[in-house]
Amino acid sequence: MVAGKVKVAMGLQRSPANPKPKPDSSPKPTLLSTPGSAKQQQQPQKGSSTSLSRSFGVQPRQPDVTELLRLVEELRERESLLKTELLEQKLLRASAAIVPVFENEISIKDSEIERSKKKIQCLEVENDTLIEEVENDKLIEEVEVLHIGWG
Repeated sequence: MVAGKVKVAMGLQRSPANPKPKPDSSPKPTLLSTPGSAKQQQQPQKGSSTSLSRSFGVQPRQPDVTELLRLVEELRERESLLKTELLEQKLLRASAAIVPVFENEISIKDSEIERSKKKIQCLEVENDTLIEEVENDKLIEEVEVLHIGWG
């Protein structure tokens, strides 16, 4: 089927499914593979050597297999690097999402520490008061013992 299209394009054989259009006053290229290629051939793009080479029937030079293998390897390495970067970005986002949770935990712990400090201060005051009471009680007992011994 492809060979038939090539022959038709070269003008060697007529295809009944694709009758040759009636010639009109404007010249058209003899090698037309698709309707869009006529526009490309009439208006070649800058740096587009493939459209010119195809219009003259010259095949574009095929890249070397080793060059293709090298390019494939480079693309695989680049893909690997991009996947690594993507994982790093995901970890960074997850870490950033955890920060508010940790900040909340820190504020809770800070408030617990403040309550504990206040409780310690109250207990120290109570302890000092109790020490004074005990000392006063001992003093009174000593005075009583002395008072009994003199009496």
